[in-house]
Amino acid sequence: MVVGRLNKESNPVKRERAGFTPQHKLPDGSFTDTGETNPLPTKNDLVLAKLAEMDTKIGATNSRLNGVLDTKLVGAVGVNNFPTDQKVSDSDVLTKLTELDSKMNGIIDGSTPANTQLVGGKVEEQLTEADSVTGTLTFSNNIQYIGIYNTDSTNTGIFNVNGFDIHVPASESFEANIGGTPSTAVTVSGSTSYIVTRYV
Repeated sequence: MVVGRLNKESNPVKRERAGFTPQHKLPDGSFTDTGETNPLPTKNDLVLAKLAEMDTKIGATNSRLNGVLDTKLVGAVGVNNFPTDQKVSDSDVLTKLTELDSKMNGIIDGSTPANTQLVGGKVEEQLTEADSVTGTLTFSNNIQYIGIYNTDSTNTGIFNVNGFDIHVPASESFEANIGGTPSTAVTVSGSTSYIVTRYV
């Protein structure tokens, strides 16, 4: 392979000049044959620029999600996935990236509240420190989904639910679907006032 020279076909028709094969130029100035196993290289600067911008937005989104979010249930952040057997154009990719970009901007600036899906939506029982017996609250049924509001304005509370110690800072709340070993009891330490809610 000679630098700067095009490749010719290796099996030309007899008594005819060899033709040039489909090929593309390499960075070192030489040419290589183009084919199914060595396709023509392409680069879309718009797609690359958008991906770089999205990388920055993802970092900002992660920072936003680690903070306090407005979690009103007003919509979902969703992205349609392309089927694995479907070919898409650069314009399709740019459209989807732009849609995702817009939604991420909304999460970052707070104009689009993050979607949250409550596993437990119905309040079944609610107990407070007044219901505690030697630091333990006892519900009528096993706990699956729980809400904890540590109304103590000074102390962090440690709430043991289904074997997990959940630390809730002063004047903060916590809600989650709890795994572990199902239990009706919540053991509390640290906090002097709190509201614990069992959802179903």
